Amino acid sequence: MKIIKPAVLKSGDKVGLVAPASRPVSAAVLQRSVWLLEQTGLQAVVGKNVLSANGSFGASDQEKIDDIHAFVTDAQIKAVYCICGGYGTLRLLDKLDFALIKEHPKMFIGSDDATSLLIAIHKMTGLVTMHGPNLERLQTIESMHRARTALTKQHPDPLMVDEVRLEKPDKKDAAVVNVSTFAYAPVSAKAEGKILGGNLTALVSLMGTSFQPEFAETILLLEDIDERYDILDRWFSTLYVAGALGSTAAVALGKFENCHAKGEKNYLSLDDIFADRLIEIGKASCFNLPFGQSSQSKFVPIGIRAKIDTAKGRIEYLESAYEL
Repeated sequence: MKIIKPAVLKSGDKVGLVAPASRPVSAAVLQRSVWLLEQTGLQAVVGKNVLSANGSFGASDQEKIDDIHAFVTDAQIKAVYCICGGYGTLRLLDKLDFALIKEHPKMFIGSDDATSLLIAIHKMTGLVTMHGPNLERLQTIESMHRARTALTKQHPDPLMVDEVRLEKPDKKDAAVVNVSTFAYAPVSAKAEGKILGGNLTALVSLMGTSFQPEFAETILLLEDIDERYDILDRWFSTLYVAGALGSTAAVALGKFENCHAKGEKNYLSLDDIFADRLIEIGKASCFNLPFGQSSQSKFVPIGIRAKIDTAKGRIEYLESAYEL
């Protein structure tokens, strides 16, 4: 399928805010998100049904679909940004009008449960989508300005582990080198492929459906939040058993925020659990990329080509994320 790229955002552009999964925690959180977004020179337009309540799902499925379709067809809306995560996005996919989205391509941004929305849109339309912190996770002007820079920059910056390495550090320099986060590569190698990924739980939920992505020759980035290691191993093993991991060009693991062992004192680390499979299949791989859901996470375009050096923990994009 031909790749379609959305237009890059510009100052003054209108951004439609949707909640395809759960409802925002409160009206105050929504108001804060709107205010912060507008401090960056963008205009926020809140979906009509964002604060509707239908049990734990927030608005009804149809109300969520109506909000998305309304923004897709509105020529003044230049991007659709998910406010929060939770659960419920998977229920929308068979109701989405992908032909409509393809006819009116624009930037879709989000993470967590919205991963299924981002991947399904790319699979069904070829549209490049943007994985990045949901709007409610950006709680400072500083973090919102970082988001604006990422969403208004024609060519994305490299994605790399936050570390400093000196070839020949002298004693003075060595004292200030920050290696609090360090790239760990179970299999050191270089590879090229199309960027694919997002929340591991949401991604696995697409397996066996018409929205299951093509894994062949991709650089697969995975992250998750608030999940037990044994559950994450189940999902990762699903990708392994299905042959998805083996068909990728490389696998890069991001931030697994607040993920934890079930309780056993000697439980393996997440690095150990995932690395076991990656080493077995000899897959180019690394851990600790700044990819995930926190306000510090980088925005990553799904669907463009890139190259990875797992030993360095570095991904460089080989093309623009947006229409030139």
